[in-house]
Amino acid sequence: MEQVYGTGGLYNITLKIYFYYRAHITYGEDLVVVNSEGELPSYKHMKTYPKETFISKLIRKSVSQSTSHLET
Repeated sequence: MEQVYGTGGLYNITLKIYFYYRAHITYGEDLVVVNSEGELPSYKHMKTYPKETFISKLIRKSVSQSTSHLET
C-alpha cells in the first residue's frame, strides 16, 4: 500500500493475483494496482503457466507404469 500524495489523500494498493483451475493448479500471475477511489491505474500480466490437462497426466502415468518393468 502506497500513499500517493504524502499525508492523507489517495492510496494505491498493489495486488499480486494468482489464477487457478481445478483445486490447486496455478495458471498465471497478474500485478494489479487499485487506488482508494476504486480506479485501476495499472495492470500488468506477469506470467502464464502451461495448462496441464488431467488426461495427459493419466496417460503419462499409465505409460510410465506399463514400461516400469522394462527398466530392470
